[in-house]
Amino acid sequence: MKYSTRLVLLGLILVNGMTVGSADVVVDGQVIESADISEISIDPISGDINITAGGLYTVTKDGNPPPGPNVVINSLTASDTVILVGESITISWSTTDADSCTPSGGDGGWDSEVISLPSGTSSSLTMATSGSFNFRLDCSNDTPSQTFRTVTVQVNDDVDPPNPSNCPDPALTGGTRDWATHFGTNWPDPAYAEVVTAIGDSSYLALEFNTGNIVEDGGFTTITHTSTSGIRLGAISECPGDFVDHLPDAVGACTEEFFIGGSVKWNTNSGYQFGQCNLEPNTTYYLNLTFTDGLDPQTNRCVSSSACRTILRVWH
Repeated sequence: MKYSTRLVLLGLILVNGMTVGSADVVVDGQVIESADISEISIDPISGDINITAGGLYTVTKDGNPPPGPNVVINSLTASDTVILVGESITISWSTTDADSCTPSGGDGGWDSEVISLPSGTSSSLTMATSGSFNFRLDCSNDTPSQTFRTVTVQVNDDVDPPNPSNCPDPALTGGTRDWATHFGTNWPDPAYAEVVTAIGDSSYLALEFNTGNIVEDGGFTTITHTSTSGIRLGAISECPGDFVDHLPDAVGACTEEFFIGGSVKWNTNSGYQFGQCNLEPNTTYYLNLTFTDGLDPQTNRCVSSSACRTILRVWH
C-alpha cells in the first residue's frame, strides 16, 4: 500500500460499501464524508480502491480478513448398517454452512442422489450386491472450506439352508439366516445385544442355531423400531417358519406375541424348567419372527413406510 497526503491506496477489503450519507464512504470503520472526497477510482490491475480525500483522514491497513465459516457435516448415517442382498436402506445427513454436497461410492444409486441442504434423506436404496460399501458425502462452501464424511454398510448374501426333512413347508414365505451371520458371533453369544432386524412383508425370518453341548439360559424379545409399528410374533422351533407345531415345549413357553413387553426365555440345563423354553443339547433350532399370526399372510400387522423392522434383543 502507498500513502500520500492526498491519495490513499486501499484494498477492497477495507471498504465496507455501506452508505452513510448520500455519498459518504466508510473505510476501515471510519466515515469519509462526501464533501471531503475529491476523487474515487478503482485500479484495474490490483482492484484497489483509490480515495483522494485531501489528507484529512488517517487510514491503516487491516490484517487478513476474518475467515468465512467452515463447512461441517454434522452426521451421515444409514438406517441399517448390516443387511441382506435385496434389502433397502436410507442414508440421512445434516450439514452446517455447506453450499453444495456431492455423494459418491456406496451402491443402490447413492452417487446419483440429489443432496438437499442443510439436511435430508436419500430415497430408498436397494442393495443388489453383497460386500462392504462405503457411502461418502463431500461438501464445500465459498470460504473456501471443504470436508467429507462416510458411513459403511455391510451387505450379506441371504443363503437359505435346505429345509429339514422332518419339517413341513412353512405356511408363510420367508428366509433362513445363520445366527452368526446376523449377530457376528456363534450362539448363544452375544451376551447382550440389540440388532435392527428386517422381516419381509407378510413373511417370516428364521435365525438358525445349534445348542451343541452348551449349558446356559437366556432369552429374547423384540422392541418396536421407530420406522415400524405392529405386533410381532416370535417362537423357538425345530423348523424354520414354524410358530405352532414343532415347538420344544407344548406349554407355550417357546412362543410370544410382542407389543409392549414380553419375552421368550430358554435354557439348556438338564431337566424341565417351568416357564422356560427347554432346549435339547446338540439340536438345531430356529428363532422365528413374523408380523403375522404365523399361519396366514393376510394377517400382516406391519405398519411401515419402507421395510418391516424390529429391534431383536438377545441375552444370556
